[in-house]
Amino acid sequence: MATISSLPVELLFAIGEYFDPGDCFDFALTCKNNWVAFKSTVERHQQLHGEYRHVVTKREERTIWNLLNTSLARPDVAYHIKQLTLTHDRDYGYLSGRSHSPWKPQGGVPGKDITRYIKVASENSFLTAAPHDPEFESLRRRFRKEVDVYQIIRNGADGPLIPVLLFLLPRLRELRYCDGGDDHWLLHSLRHLADAYDRLGTTSNVSLPLGCLTTAYISHDEDSRQRIDWAFVHCIIRIPTLRSFTGHMVGGDLHPLEETLFEGRPLRSDAPTSNVEELVFSYSGIGPNAFEAILSLTKNLKRFHYQHSNYIHDPPYDAWRIVAALRQYCGNSLERLELAAVDSVCVRSR
Repeated sequence: MATISSLPVELLFAIGEYFDPGDCFDFALTCKNNWVAFKSTVERHQQLHGEYRHVVTKREERTIWNLLNTSLARPDVAYHIKQLTLTHDRDYGYLSGRSHSPWKPQGGVPGKDITRYIKVASENSFLTAAPHDPEFESLRRRFRKEVDVYQIIRNGADGPLIPVLLFLLPRLRELRYCDGGDDHWLLHSLRHLADAYDRLGTTSNVSLPLGCLTTAYISHDEDSRQRIDWAFVHCIIRIPTLRSFTGHMVGGDLHPLEETLFEGRPLRSDAPTSNVEELVFSYSGIGPNAFEAILSLTKNLKRFHYQHSNYIHDPPYDAWRIVAALRQYCGNSLERLELAAVDSVCVRSR
């Protein structure tokens, strides 16, 4: 009877095309012949792992566009990206760096790349999902323009390309994201991704993007006195694999008119879906209603750290409301609690 070791080398290579890097390495270790056959492939994966394991955006290097081009041309590269850091000083526009407005055409993006970006964006069902009207109404009022994701891609903005890139990274474990540009498209995509995870539950074998993400860090550009929307927290912690979430300069609150996010689903959850074990917030201004919506999702929260700082328009700091929500939703799991306001003494509890 024929065995896999008796197959021609050419056929082994053809089979190996379906291996991910880990499987390729494991298969190469099964016998000497397989190691000889796959040694060069293993070495190539090791080189890619060293080069792409942790990618950090750099100013004036168009990291988002270059990494997206590489990931589209070589999916094996995308597989090796385990950590991605999107810094506050990255290029928000293809030509204009940090000063870019997503609504202003600037040119510069090669036509063949635009065609490729629009194609992969159109295939991203979370990016192109029907929006919750209030999401886009705020943009229309602010810019007095209709919202067209494809035109914004043509304009050379990085906003829509960030969720496109993230959802192409099948083994991403850690995401560090600093908002300083057009963050709407990422939040819009994460909202629909989180909703898809909620619908699937824990028994489905369907694979969704960011299915290996365990750690997330989000923040706002410290050069401004604004906040990153608390809704990022509400969406990201619903990714089933996530265990640790850190937010810096997170703000906002849940208002009565926003009791549903989209499709009539309430923000407060009666059936916790989040597996997050650690929530850490620094220099933030999150309102008590938003905290209730976030904490109602958790079922095994062990550590909670919150440092409040007052900016203009921030909700008031209400430590008692936070403690009451923690007691209601996390009373049986919480092991460590730290609450503080800037310029005040931190209170710790174990």
